[in-house]
Amino acid sequence: MKNLAASIFVFACAASTITAQEFRFGAQVSTATPFGDAGEKVILNHRPGFGLGLHGLWNFYPGHALVPRIDVTLYQRDVDGNDFFALPFRKSITLKDIKVGVDYNITINNAGLYGIAGAGYSSFEWPIIGATSILARENKGTIYLSIGAGYNMTKHFLAEARYTHASYSGVGSSSGVPGKTFTAPAVVAALLWRY
Repeated sequence: MKNLAASIFVFACAASTITAQEFRFGAQVSTATPFGDAGEKVILNHRPGFGLGLHGLWNFYPGHALVPRIDVTLYQRDVDGNDFFALPFRKSITLKDIKVGVDYNITINNAGLYGIAGAGYSSFEWPIIGATSILARENKGTIYLSIGAGYNMTKHFLAEARYTHASYSGVGSSSGVPGKTFTAPAVVAALLWRY
């Protein structure tokens, strides 16, 4: 929760300092399909997650824009008795992904199509099982990159498809035992509203 509050504060401060040609605010809903280690059968089995977020749009030159954004995605799936995360009291697992970053958008043509390239900080949290079979949570952060395309359906509604990639190191490390690398790429489809 502290990470989310800090992210919102940074987002608000950055947005308030911009004195540009045009600055607009908006929100987005999304669905994300995980791949890599996060998408493996023992973790999420490629089951989509759902997200919410906030963003701004700064048109600093005709056809070019910067988009600061916050995205929070929750992945959840049911577990069964043969599942890696199966515990007597656990019916499902939830993984949380919080991304704070900036996209660069470039208009491809006058029909509303635009390209997206972005980067930022990603914080990923997932459940782990210790030797005592108690479900705990581990949180790692790293830089993420994204690429995609969007389309302005109307002045206020847009659709985007993005590929995001993040690789977390030191996962599962404890007592001097080095952890492994955990990859969490995803294909994201989003619907944006902008005032």
